[in-house]
Amino acid sequence: EIAQLNSENKIEDIPPISEREFQEKYIESLGAYQNGNLDKSLKGFKYLLTMNSNYELLDNCQYWIGEIYFKMKEYHNSIIELEKVFNYINSNKHDDALYKLSKCYMNLNNEKQANYELKKLVTNYPNSEYVRKAKLILNN
Repeated sequence: EIAQLNSENKIEDIPPISEREFQEKYIESLGAYQNGNLDKSLKGFKYLLTMNSNYELLDNCQYWIGEIYFKMKEYHNSIIELEKVFNYINSNKHDDALYKLSKCYMNLNNEKQANYELKKLVTNYPNSEYVRKAKLILNN
């Protein structure tokens, strides 16, 4: 059972939500991201992760949290959150996460780790939309 502390430090149960409600909250959170409301988006995606269910979009929520921290230039937090994407075995966001991890490391002036992430992307996801960009970066 999932619980959340309110301002009086009392534990409140968070009621489960339906898959439809989950998708609506996901779309709302993604829209907030696209409109530049990063705080609202981050709060929404973090809330959805507390649902701890089998919803197919949980890996995407995790990815977007990493993306939000990247956009906020909080690269260390972004790395922490993007690494969690790999806990979702069948995620469609692994290649996205690897590419964004490389960008985080580049911004932190860690070229060695950035290249490592790009090589992993090229090797493990040869059909990814990011492979061409990764190869260009690696060849420079």
